[in-house]
Amino acid sequence: MAVELEPVPESFAHHAQSFLGSYCFDCHGNGANEGGVVLDQLSNQPDDRATRDVWRKVMQHLQVGTMPPPDHSPLPEPAVRKQFVQHIDAEFFHVDCDEVRDPGRVTIRRLNRVEYENTILDLLGVVFRAAESFPRDDVGYGFDNIGDVLSLSPPLLEKYLDAAETISQNVVYTGQRSALRTTRVLPGDFGGENRAGLTIENGFLLVNREGYAFAEFSPYEPGEYELRIRAFGVQWGDELVRMAVEVAGDRVAEFEIQGHHEADIYSVRLMFGEGHYPLGHQDIRFVYLNDLNEGGDADRDLGIWHAELNGPLHLEAEAMPFPPQHRRVITVEPDGQTSVEEAARQSFLHLAQRAFRQPVGPEDVLLYVDLVTQAVAQGKTYEQAMQLGLQAILVSPKFLFRVESPVRPDDSDYVDAVGQFELASRLSYFLWSTMPDEALLEAAEQGELTQPAVLLSQVERMLESPRSEALVGNFAGQWLNLRNLSDARPNRQLFPDFNEQLADDMQQETQLLVGHLLREDKSLTELLSADYTFVNERLAALYGLEGVAGNEFRQVSLADLPRRGVLTHAGILTLTSDPARTLPVKRGKWILETILGQAPPPPPPNVPPLEETEEANPQATLREQLARHREDAACAACHQAMDPLGLAFENYDAIGRWRDSVHDRPIDASGILPDGRSFSNAMELTDLLQRQETEYAEQVTRAMLTYALGRGLEPYDQCAVDQIVSVLKQNDYRFRTLVREIVLSRPFRMRRGDGGKP
Repeated sequence: MAVELEPVPESFAHHAQSFLGSYCFDCHGNGANEGGVVLDQLSNQPDDRATRDVWRKVMQHLQVGTMPPPDHSPLPEPAVRKQFVQHIDAEFFHVDCDEVRDPGRVTIRRLNRVEYENTILDLLGVVFRAAESFPRDDVGYGFDNIGDVLSLSPPLLEKYLDAAETISQNVVYTGQRSALRTTRVLPGDFGGENRAGLTIENGFLLVNREGYAFAEFSPYEPGEYELRIRAFGVQWGDELVRMAVEVAGDRVAEFEIQGHHEADIYSVRLMFGEGHYPLGHQDIRFVYLNDLNEGGDADRDLGIWHAELNGPLHLEAEAMPFPPQHRRVITVEPDGQTSVEEAARQSFLHLAQRAFRQPVGPEDVLLYVDLVTQAVAQGKTYEQAMQLGLQAILVSPKFLFRVESPVRPDDSDYVDAVGQFELASRLSYFLWSTMPDEALLEAAEQGELTQPAVLLSQVERMLESPRSEALVGNFAGQWLNLRNLSDARPNRQLFPDFNEQLADDMQQETQLLVGHLLREDKSLTELLSADYTFVNERLAALYGLEGVAGNEFRQVSLADLPRRGVLTHAGILTLTSDPARTLPVKRGKWILETILGQAPPPPPPNVPPLEETEEANPQATLREQLARHREDAACAACHQAMDPLGLAFENYDAIGRWRDSVHDRPIDASGILPDGRSFSNAMELTDLLQRQETEYAEQVTRAMLTYALGRGLEPYDQCAVDQIVSVLKQNDYRFRTLVREIVLSRPFRMRRGDGGKP
């Protein structure tokens, strides 16, 4: 929120010289440059980014009291320190919103891995695992969709070329149409889950423990199909190997498998389409039903040579239609009346408008049409040539990048509205992390999307869609650092219950809470105070909740447990711990940065780590170790802010389990905040933090606006932040109000040129 500034001296230069000369130049001026910081030569030019960055650090140190250090003499009185901080803010970071109307500009943005994967699925209808093919995206300002850091290196360009080839081959079918009637899955293509894993021996799949294997099929035409499995049993004793077949969770057949390697064919007929099993991707499971044996020579094993799905049986093989993804690319085929050139042009006009997310004309697809006609002239089939054209589209900058074209791109003083189709992309990648759908593109084509009423109706429609889970996973997953749970490695000897499944459960819990607040339009403050959560059996056991069975998550009350909101979620507590122990400093720093937006400065050099304090005082509690650590004047100020926040959560161990004591010594979770407010435990602290709703709402706003814009915020963006927070306050800090106000904000709907302006 905008700060009401107290009266300050008229000349900032005079005020800075007076304050810095009295308290800072001993170490950072008059020839001294401790830590490489020189303040007596610091410019007073607010328009210079480097200057602002230094003054921001000065202001940050003054706010938390790390500079001047507590042992410095003299020290400024609190009122003197506060007044100088206000003057720095007024000079370098405070913007008069009546005078400055700068909406900023966004660097051209490459699709990140998530956006690429989602866009390929929505454009072409095929799954491409970008995370398995592309390197991790760089992160800026806490997010991986920031244009300034999404570079395109030569190795990544090669990955895009390889991906385009793979995707085009999976989309455009070039074989005999009759072969479309049968899909065969060989041993190397099965997936599964069982205790010993699946093995391939002598060309067949061996399921050698109680479990299952599955094969992927994609029936796309309604009708009756025949599923055929060539299988055998490795027999021991009189009991035959038994196998079940499951489709969409239903058991459709059970077989007794004969025990010989020549194998028999076991078949079952299935109906796919409306009123039956759904069309599209199906993981059909082959379940090994025998009891788990003791191992060794007495095992009965299930062997599978292949599985195949034939159908629909009512169609002749030569009459099989092309797959849906093929028809998304090839909408027109050449015949006696339509040339190859014209068929390719019509097909690419339809495809390119969606792929490039903007209107296209014949001249925009000329390159791809020429590529197809030349390939056909050289002997390739039309389908093979269209594969090449699709590859070229998928490596086009218009596909890989979100390109915006201002009217006067080099004029930093010229501000114009974001175009209709550009606004559609901004909205879809903000809320869905994917390309605009047909409804959004139609609104843009009609020229209606820039109308606030139409824009808000689209926002509501999109938030109701299951695709809005992308906002939860990609925004909250990065803002709250949940993605880092996959890298968490708690000590397995100390925490044997922790595994990858539990880490996934922890991430799911927090994302389900955020998603619930979004769907139900709850207050943002409920993220801190919710007296309920979402758990499955594993997570319930960790929390000591009874009566929860199975992998399915459900909402449960926390009324009888000392847990409230995201700060007591196991995932957050695990992220902010070391592998073998809790780390209050890390937990306190996370709360300051993520929840309150008060990032402490980096620790000064040559400060001994906490481990050395621990070694010197092995019998001391962590609270006592931190107290001794704070005896170093260079550490005291920051730790006075961080330590109480982190120590409040000492009752939760390094994976979030409740505990009353450590090494048989009771835990003291009480504390006093720098402003004098006291608390007895984590619940009372959570209540105090929730009351800082304005500061918390501003931090969430700044984080989500950064994510929505794909750029870091500048001082002039504070005008938009203040406006959004003001509306939030009037609407009980509702989650959807935040989303709507960001979409309506000037930075989201407007842009200016560059012209070298910082």
